[in-house]
Amino acid sequence: MRFTVERTSVESSNIAAVGYDLHSQRLEVEFTGRGGAAGSVYQYVAVPPELYERFMNSPSKGGFFAREIKGKFSAVRVQ
Repeated sequence: MRFTVERTSVESSNIAAVGYDLHSQRLEVEFTGRGGAAGSVYQYVAVPPELYERFMNSPSKGGFFAREIKGKFSAVRVQ
């Protein structure tokens, strides 16, 4: 059984939704697909809760993701 995180829709041109599980410190990011369809979903592990809070409060989710998350945390494609 796959570990899933409840995601919340966000306003972003390349990120559709974000979820976070405090207990496991897993961040789940659903990217937008072509034509408005759902895109890939990745889970990032060992993401501190403070970073998740900053991510969700950032005015640019895509920019924050590129600067602070992408390539800095282990990621697994789950969908």
